[in-house]
Amino acid sequence: MLEDTESVSEEVTPEQKRIIKVQQDKENLMKQLSEGVLKTATARVAFILNHYPETRDSDRLLTLRYWETFQKDLYNGGVITSQAFLRLEQQSDITRARAKIQNTFKEFRSSEDIQRIRSEREDTYRTSQIQLSEDATPVSFIFYDETGKTQNYISVGGMWRSGQDGVLRSSIMDLRKQLEMESKDEFHFVNVDKKNLENYVRLIDVVAEESANIGFKAICFCQKGSGQKPEDIVTRLYKVGISDGLQHEIETGRISIPRTLNIVKDKEDAKDTLFLEALRLDVAGHIKAAFDGKVKLGAFAAVESHIDPFIQVADVFMGCLNRRLNLPDGTNVKDQLAKYFFDKFGINPETFETEHYYDFINIRMLD
Repeated sequence: MLEDTESVSEEVTPEQKRIIKVQQDKENLMKQLSEGVLKTATARVAFILNHYPETRDSDRLLTLRYWETFQKDLYNGGVITSQAFLRLEQQSDITRARAKIQNTFKEFRSSEDIQRIRSEREDTYRTSQIQLSEDATPVSFIFYDETGKTQNYISVGGMWRSGQDGVLRSSIMDLRKQLEMESKDEFHFVNVDKKNLENYVRLIDVVAEESANIGFKAICFCQKGSGQKPEDIVTRLYKVGISDGLQHEIETGRISIPRTLNIVKDKEDAKDTLFLEALRLDVAGHIKAAFDGKVKLGAFAAVESHIDPFIQVADVFMGCLNRRLNLPDGTNVKDQLAKYFFDKFGINPETFETEHYYDFINIRMLD
């Protein structure tokens, strides 16, 4: 009996595990600061809080200092352009990092007056969240692209995101800084060559680490001999692909409905405006009927790909898929990247199915 009692007493409780994890994270953060290796957004925020004490009481000042220090290519103290604003680290993410450093790690604390004000504000926020209507609708984003219009197989698909995107977005921005990419530089499958192949491999690795809130989906059709116009096929693939993707998200438990769906695609040419409006009406009606009005279409917009890194991620995914579909026996550097993507996620190049990432990736061939 004594041995049993001792073994029980030695078990680590969930609260003890949490405390240990917090301490480990804090030690790792302080190590990054001492070594000057700021790998994460949290470490960079801690750097600002440490070197600029006045930022500890003001999230606005903290954000400006962060931009000035780590994103000089986008903000130099002057006017912020709309394109630069979309690429700057979001203030909400900086604020969350600051709160973790000050409230969880108990480092670089704000003044007592500010601590009191923030505590009262957080209490008010929690109360308001409890009182929110149950009708509040969650949102999903789809970053879409189409490929293969002049080839045998046409595909429509891209990256789906549900939940917060701050971690992945920050990780991609970190990678861009490590690669010394300028604001105008983009990840585009068409630009893959021997010199930058490793950069794209690293991008895929970054995305793979953050698969909890994102996924890749595509629907493909062999247009050879179909007698259909590519534009008509693309419209059909958008409608069916979005419904198919929603069903996959629901069946795998990644999302629930009701839900609002926002769709963003790469802006290709002047025809996008007319095409998008017609497509928006088609898709809105299709998903409304398919999901009994429980899914509604929010934004349906075409934007320049350099504005949002997620559009670039969608482009790389669709480029890899297109390569495997239309040039399955290719051996050049683009084929190497496509093979790496498929191998990374265990996608069978014959069936386009994956066992380990079935809830993350869904590629379907439409008859």
